[in-house]
Amino acid sequence: MAMCAFQLRINEVAVVTTFGKPSVVAEPGFQWRLPWPMQQVRLFDNRTHVLSGTQEEVTTGDSINLVVRPFLTWRIDDHLKFSKSLGTMTEAESALRSSLSSLLGSVFVNHKLGDFIGVDRASGLVQIETEIRQAFEQQLPSDYGLAVEFVGVSELVLPADNTNSVIARMKREHAAIAETIRIKGETEANIIRSRADSAGTARLADAKAKAQDIRSTAMAEAAENYEAFSEDVDFALFLRNLDALEDAMGPATLIVDPSMPPFHMLLPDGEQVK
Repeated sequence: MAMCAFQLRINEVAVVTTFGKPSVVAEPGFQWRLPWPMQQVRLFDNRTHVLSGTQEEVTTGDSINLVVRPFLTWRIDDHLKFSKSLGTMTEAESALRSSLSSLLGSVFVNHKLGDFIGVDRASGLVQIETEIRQAFEQQLPSDYGLAVEFVGVSELVLPADNTNSVIARMKREHAAIAETIRIKGETEANIIRSRADSAGTARLADAKAKAQDIRSTAMAEAAENYEAFSEDVDFALFLRNLDALEDAMGPATLIVDPSMPPFHMLLPDGEQVK
């Protein structure tokens, strides 16, 4: 029975070769087959696999040595090509591990140490991982039938013999960056203060000019009123008393002395304030 059938799991794909002509079977379950040598069946795992690389020593763009352990996730993308070129999972992992080791140095040399252990280290590592994956896509032979989905760095270590010198160097670099930022901040602050002072001076001058205009207008009106009232002083006093009386009267009930100005205006005609 085993010579005429095979079982295909849900995570497997079979490459069935019939008289030398291969075909792919992806439907899981019980499958019929012809006995060997008429048909040959090879089963491949269709899941995504994780490959952990070995520790590699690389050099950064600022001549710092780092010990790096990379990893990647991969899967079989074309089972016919894979069965013809690599054929086994062991051969696939060997080819991927070799390519991963050769690509690390060429990518890390384009970045400085601060990209990995500075303030923006997370974005620096993401950029590194993206560049390695893109390099894989260009370098990996298409007839392998493989697809690399993700490349990452699981370890990033400074060798013990140059840790102190690297830390001292980073302190100097960060101090220089901090000084540059401080000078830039002071320059911008001075510009803002200068603009604020100029704006304040301009507004004060404008306010003074407006106040002078109001003062001149008021003095001119006062001069005109003075000239008109000076011709009839009694009439002028009468108008002022009427204005004061209008301001004093309201909805409330007032008890006042009618002899006091301006309430004497309410007395019958002919009476005088005593």
